[in-house]
Amino acid sequence: MTRLIGNCRESIFTHNSHTSFNYLKSSRFISSQSVLGKTLLTLLPALSWGCSAEESMSSATSADERIALKITRGYSDSQMSSLDIFVFKDEAIKSLDCYQRVERPENWEGDVSSSSGDRIINICANSQLERDEWPWIRSQDALKKITVSLELESRMSPFMSGEVKVSATKGKPHHTDIIMRRAASEIHLRSLCCDFTGKPYSGEKLTDIKVYLTNINAECGMLSDGEILPTRLINVGRLCEEDLELFSDPGLVFREIAGTVGKSPVRPDIRLWCYPSNAADESPGTPYSRLVIEGKISGSTYYWPININREDDGGGISRNRRYTFDVRITRKGSTDPDIPVDADNMEITFNSEPWEEKEEYQVRF
Repeated sequence: MTRLIGNCRESIFTHNSHTSFNYLKSSRFISSQSVLGKTLLTLLPALSWGCSAEESMSSATSADERIALKITRGYSDSQMSSLDIFVFKDEAIKSLDCYQRVERPENWEGDVSSSSGDRIINICANSQLERDEWPWIRSQDALKKITVSLELESRMSPFMSGEVKVSATKGKPHHTDIIMRRAASEIHLRSLCCDFTGKPYSGEKLTDIKVYLTNINAECGMLSDGEILPTRLINVGRLCEEDLELFSDPGLVFREIAGTVGKSPVRPDIRLWCYPSNAADESPGTPYSRLVIEGKISGSTYYWPININREDDGGGISRNRRYTFDVRITRKGSTDPDIPVDADNMEITFNSEPWEEKEEYQVRF
């Protein structure tokens, strides 16, 4: 799979942006299908894939039971344009019992079909896939191999997933809640200032300011959690214009701050996105993801790269978390955007928390 994705990257740069998105999307489906399709199609009978305007359901077995399902989120600023609902048998193979597609499901509460027995329900919201791209999924293991791409993410409709285990006992009512979580995490530059008191360039301000992420994991399994190693990196070691062209919203990984920044803190409220990357050690294949502040002092360009959540055994970037930075720059930075600066170059207030509602805050330097 990784090899195919790598080839995809080489081909993407020969296409325009619209073609690139379609190519990313189709290559993920084709590469997974080529690995799994032939071995899994024989596990269960063929499904009937009829559909209606709002909701459609397919069953691999006799759907005797109805499970009342309520979907909740820890945040209200995200929309759900579609839900793909998978019910798997809670057994060794975890074979597919039933599949359901719901379009325009905002605030959706409804019934999920299932045969009797212990079941695992997986739900994917805003999956980046069309309904007819799912039929080869015949087990939970197959679903775990499907990935989403950061370039296709939307702030309004981010990819989310959730899982719950239920026991569908025949003849008894079934009710369950499922909590949806984003695959992405948010890197939040809340405030920025610079104070060069005592330096030869005291009184200088930061100009031409850019804020971006480097060494970003741009591919994530739909159900991945825990330790997640990068499978496809973008902005490797620097800001890459070719990588930005792949995004429908480049502002997910790159922003600019207008004007100048001096001693008084500015609050740009920059919120960037990335997928989890939390390898224990840094290596050429697992570089640490970094928040980079780029700017000019007296016409010369400097960089202040910050390893994200690596201090005090932070463990890197996990799924569905917010990493917040308040930064005061105190001296000139690095001339290389991939070399983190010493602690003497800046003062950082850092916080890591689950990515939920927008928080209120006060920052004082």
